[in-house]
Order: sequence, then C-alpha cells, then structure tokens
Amino acid sequence: MHFLHEQGQRETGMTEMQLKGDQKKIAKQLAIPTAAIASQASRPQLGIILCLLSMLIFAGQDGVTKVLVKDLPVAQLVMVRYWVFVIFALSKRRRSLDDAIKWRG
Repeated sequence: MHFLHEQGQRETGMTEMQLKGDQKKIAKQLAIPTAAIASQASRPQLGIILCLLSMLIFAGQDGVTKVLVKDLPVAQLVMVRYWVFVIFALSKRRRSLDDAIKWRG
C-alpha cells in the first residue's frame, strides 16, 4: 500500500500537503457565492419558465423547418438557422459584457 502511495505521488508530482492546500483553496472559493449566483439562487420559477420557453422555441423551430423544407433547400435552412443563432449569441454576449463593465465600474 505504501508503494502505491509513493508511486502515485511520483506520477502527480504533488505531496499530500499540497493536495490538502489545494482542497482548502477550492473549498474556500466554493463557499463564497458570487453576486450573480446569490441573486439567482432564490428564483426557481425563472428557471422553470426559461426551460419551458426554450422547449417551446425548439419545437416551433423544428415545426417551421419541416414546413419550409418542402420548398427550400436544406442547406439554406441550416444557414438561416445558424445566422439567427449567431445574432442571438452575439447580442447575449454583448449584454453580458456590458453588465460586467457596469459591475466593475
């Protein structure tokens, strides 16, 4: 058993004290909630609503795609869906960057 402990220590290059120190750092970081997590932790209804909304959006998108595939090429529909997602993602990123700048300043 002692041999396995020494072998594992050689492979990782970390002593037991270093591992315990890292565990303490991680536990300390996890114990301090950020402002964003603390403000959203008490709103489970929002999570449920967003989940249902996302399922509705994906189902609607799938239905519209099935109707449009009769008249348009599949590659064109995939391209349009991709660009809509890119616009959404960029706008979301912009808002989160703006919030981060406001929070710091």
